[in-house]
Amino acid sequence: VEQNGHFLTRCQIVMSGGVPLLNLTEHAGTGTSGWTDGLVHDGTARLYFPGILAVTGNGRVAFVAKKGHYLLRKVAGMWRKDYTSRFISTIELAGEANYMSIHPKYSNDDDLYMYISMRSPLARIVLYRSAAGGSFFTVTTSPANIGGVVATGDGRLLFGSGGSWQEYREGSSDHLPPYDGATVCAPCYVATRTASASLTEQVGNGTTTAVGLSGATLPSSITEVSVDYATGFLYGTCDGTHRVYKFDLPAWAAGTAVTTTVLAGSGGFGSTNAQGLSATFRNPNGVAHAKTSELDGLFVCDSANFLVRYIDLATVAVSTAAGVALSSGVTDGLGTVARFHGPRGGVHAMDLMAVGSNTVEHVVYVADYHSDTVRRGGLVVTGGVPELDVTTVVGVATVAGDADGLVSAGATLRAPNTIATT
Repeated sequence: VEQNGHFLTRCQIVMSGGVPLLNLTEHAGTGTSGWTDGLVHDGTARLYFPGILAVTGNGRVAFVAKKGHYLLRKVAGMWRKDYTSRFISTIELAGEANYMSIHPKYSNDDDLYMYISMRSPLARIVLYRSAAGGSFFTVTTSPANIGGVVATGDGRLLFGSGGSWQEYREGSSDHLPPYDGATVCAPCYVATRTASASLTEQVGNGTTTAVGLSGATLPSSITEVSVDYATGFLYGTCDGTHRVYKFDLPAWAAGTAVTTTVLAGSGGFGSTNAQGLSATFRNPNGVAHAKTSELDGLFVCDSANFLVRYIDLATVAVSTAAGVALSSGVTDGLGTVARFHGPRGGVHAMDLMAVGSNTVEHVVYVADYHSDTVRRGGLVVTGGVPELDVTTVVGVATVAGDADGLVSAGATLRAPNTIATT
């Protein structure tokens, strides 16, 4: 932010002979101070001495404010190089903004957590949640000489007070309280693949709790799990029963068993696309929850079918996102053109953007076990039906090895079984 210039400036890093230089462009503001909302490209929207800045993790939205003022400005459309859809709006605060920090784990503009320290009229830290039109919650009040605030990825909230740093941590005696049914520092859930399937919960301070399962039909083992952070439900695959399960964590309490239901799969093996229990899978081994403006569902690595399947959470309808049943290979392409050879451990990565491109896309990564590769599926939705445009991003097809180095120079993998991304 350029406070006296009334601009939000974009600084692109350009390397020149090994030296980083900044290529500056005016991203929002007219150079004239003001509080006018509206489009950036026609000169309507203005900023007023912006002094503090926070940007969402995907780079799509920025928040700016003048220190000591009661108005927060939201700049949307940040990822576009052109100005045509960039828009500034105003959010009223119940105090004077001092510093801001967006939680790195909850930084998508659809539902972000942003902490704002205020000195007046009451010294406190508030949490702003963007979901459902935006809400504010008080985290802590009356710290002396409150200053900067930083939300960390490991579940801590640090803030300056009285010349020193203070800390709140989820899961400890001075924990960050959950807000509106959502936990600020999400627990980690570990599936156990044993004769008696179970889960283990680990919260931010390292405390582990065994989570038993209850229900009419239970998995024999849990191969992979994925959590829907918006609802709190956990989903898992079981290659022994050929099913996908739903675990009702929001209703679970320590010392009790979590209610477990079959989300999809008849229990027999096959590749039938149908609804819920009428669909069939063959040794599913990986699941990734994905929520976009166009869909809300699960991508399932249907390993022995050589498919990636999709389950719509609203209708529980199962479809094929990529691959052809029982046809193995390492062919890249869209939908049924693509081929897999034992896909496992899917993970959904939000809002990836290629350098120099205005295109934002959702991507699913899978470990393709028998081809010794990692595959990337760019999400393509046509008529409400999701497909994956598959490419091979790591490894040399069917060449097992442990060679490090550049992917383009032939770095190799050996039977990758699971995958995680930042």
